[in-house]
Amino acid sequence: MTDPHGTEPDATTGQRSYAQLSDTELTERIRSGAPTALPATQELRERHLPAVLSYARLCGRTLADAEQLADLSFGLAAQETCRGIDPWGPWRHHLLLLVQRVAATWAEGSREERLDPAFAEWLGHSGTATGGAAGLPGPRGRSAMLGGFLTLSARTRDVLWYSVVEEEPDTVVATFASVAPHTVPTLRETAQGALREAWLRTHLERGGERTCRGFRGLIEAAVRPENPRRCDDLDRHLSGCLSCAGVYGELLRMDEDPRPVIADGLLGWGGTPYVTAEPVAGVPSVGSAASPAEPPRPEPPLVPAPPPPYPPSGPAGVPSNAPMDGGSTGRWRLRTRIGSRPPATAALVAVAAVTAVALTVALLVSDRDDMAPAGRANTPAPTATPAAPSSGPTTDSPAPTKRPQRPPNPGGMTQPPTTAPATTPPSTAPAPSAPIPDDSFTVVVNAASGLCLDIRDQEVEKRTDAVLAQCSGSDTQRWRLDSEGLLHTEADPDFCLDSRGDTDRGVGIWPCSSADGDNGENLRFAVDRDGVIRPHIAPDFAVTPDGDDPDSEVELRSAEDRSDQRWNAGLGDASADVSVSDPTPAR
Repeated sequence: MTDPHGTEPDATTGQRSYAQLSDTELTERIRSGAPTALPATQELRERHLPAVLSYARLCGRTLADAEQLADLSFGLAAQETCRGIDPWGPWRHHLLLLVQRVAATWAEGSREERLDPAFAEWLGHSGTATGGAAGLPGPRGRSAMLGGFLTLSARTRDVLWYSVVEEEPDTVVATFASVAPHTVPTLRETAQGALREAWLRTHLERGGERTCRGFRGLIEAAVRPENPRRCDDLDRHLSGCLSCAGVYGELLRMDEDPRPVIADGLLGWGGTPYVTAEPVAGVPSVGSAASPAEPPRPEPPLVPAPPPPYPPSGPAGVPSNAPMDGGSTGRWRLRTRIGSRPPATAALVAVAAVTAVALTVALLVSDRDDMAPAGRANTPAPTATPAAPSSGPTTDSPAPTKRPQRPPNPGGMTQPPTTAPATTPPSTAPAPSAPIPDDSFTVVVNAASGLCLDIRDQEVEKRTDAVLAQCSGSDTQRWRLDSEGLLHTEADPDFCLDSRGDTDRGVGIWPCSSADGDNGENLRFAVDRDGVIRPHIAPDFAVTPDGDDPDSEVELRSAEDRSDQRWNAGLGDASADVSVSDPTPAR
């Protein structure tokens, strides 16, 4: 059992050490609170911070700027995890996107000169600066590959990133993704095929003409690694359609050299230099020290330094001049120095680092609306007097899956008090309401048509479609979102809204008890403050009616700024409490 100082379980007890846990299991322990949150956070830092720093060095002008980007990004990820916001993808990929998100606030503020000029210019056109929650760019700023990637299963995403992009050893991939080492080679091949299909499907759904979608099967057959087949019809189409010709060429290039193609598609900027460790102008290359001609700027630190007697250090106790191995396979083997200290000392250093980063992130979030995920109010700037941490529940991100309830102060990590500045009068504008309260059933009305979300023919049976209907207040039109992201119907609370595991199968209902099975993610949704209902299986998509007439089917389409993708609470429920309730077992 882990002691209060965060030491790892004794091997003689039969428990696995934190280094043997998957990223998902470590996330569970962070959310569970003390005493497991601190050692789980330390392990994730040790695994991923060196790689995050390497990417941040592509984004910042100096090593000091890169270290601050990396540290703030990890602090933001840890803070959001404690608040119940899951990473959208593999932890390392998620952290790299958070580097972009933190940098976007610099680009919009007074620190733009601390960013690489080319990176700052890209940020201005990518949509990251005004992007959505949890580190993702806005829907219009995401590549088709990233959109397709998010529709894949968590295991497939993990194998793609850690095995194909990072080229980690199979044993490391197995640990991170919680799979058997001998299955990694097969999963790697399967995952690349799944990404090809998801990428092409998302591309055609977003930008292709109706005629383009008819060539999906022919393009898939033409880019298969084994026995590719082309036909005259496809050749004629590609010669006249630049969009399809472009994605066809990229799919072929991914088959020949998947690493840089996938990295570029999933990061949007700096993918190729990140995986090839190419030197970047103005930023020291991996493994080198900062040039003495460019000393750190003599400005006050943004975060308080760890208290004495500890020496100055980089992120999470890593000396700023610690070398990082270059190359590809196994290049992120650096373990932070924190692990070499006695357990009690290591815990104190980690608490100081995490606390400092959490305070900085809170200050950053309080000044930047786009840093706060949709549906959660910004955290006011902390005061000098310690106070009880706030618990800011949110409904904009996928709810946790069967996680133990965490105490108010997870892992002993300090959160800033939520006392509002005395000089700012309280706002009289009502807070945005979510369409589906957690404590009661309510009708859910489509913002574009004024029709209600209903069940076809009011038949509560497996595979029944979800449709629009004239609002009558019937029990099949009343829904409740629980803390695990399940949308229950009042007609039979044992049935929930079902995404059916893909984006082209429509939306229906299914027994909620299946949430505990292998396909449980099919039943989980997240609702943001705009009333957009996003499926866990494809966060880049939204529940959307096929028309604006009664009996129109409800399906999943790419999330955009559309009124027909927003859903509101029925009359009398507009002021309902939108906070997520405590976890309750799915029925």
